[in-house]
Amino acid sequence: MTARPWLAAFWRPKPTAELQIYCLPHAGGGASAYWPWHRDAPPDVEIAPVQYPGRENRTRETGPPDPSAIADAISETARGPFVLYGHSMGARLAYEVATLVQPAALIVAAARPPDLPTRGRLFTARTDEDLLTEVSAMGGIPAEVLAEDSLRAMVARVLRGDVDWLASRPVTSAKLDVPLAAVSGREDAGAPPEEVAGWARMTTGGFREAVLPGGHFAPLVHPGLVMNLAVLMAGEA
Repeated sequence: MTARPWLAAFWRPKPTAELQIYCLPHAGGGASAYWPWHRDAPPDVEIAPVQYPGRENRTRETGPPDPSAIADAISETARGPFVLYGHSMGARLAYEVATLVQPAALIVAAARPPDLPTRGRLFTARTDEDLLTEVSAMGGIPAEVLAEDSLRAMVARVLRGDVDWLASRPVTSAKLDVPLAAVSGREDAGAPPEEVAGWARMTTGGFREAVLPGGHFAPLVHPGLVMNLAVLMAGEA
């Protein structure tokens, strides 16, 4: 199946599920970020984490995330209504995937909308060490990874590719015709709630907003909120 590389190695279809949520990771991240979501999801929800090349079980592969390939993988595995969830870089990727497939809803987190230009220290980091420092400060790299030279080098390589991919995306105001929700962390300096709320401009299908306590990765530690939001929005679609 061509879909297999693009979904987490631990993913298994859940026949009892009434809703599938395809989860797209942040820059430098892999599908394992959603392992707790997959493990703890209720019987009626299936979490299907997307795996990008160059990380975890795809470390031998190179190349940027591919919206078309992800859309194909979703088309092959979706059994009914599904929701796209994207965190940070994954939000921009989920937006592009949503132009190729028709989700019941799109949920984005910790990301500025695509009608704003990219900005921030990640995009001006001159060295890999600068890049690692910035992401580490946001809580995006476990200390044990930074302590291991080979893992540190691999994460830096993946991060650089992801940041370059994100910086290459054109500014666009093209609207989707799907329900859209934006989730942010109240203390996220890189994607503050007032900017994340701008995703309302990117859809004609209705908009919801949730602001959580915490920083850039706050939405990742509140899977229950995201799943409830997904079920609610899919039911209204």
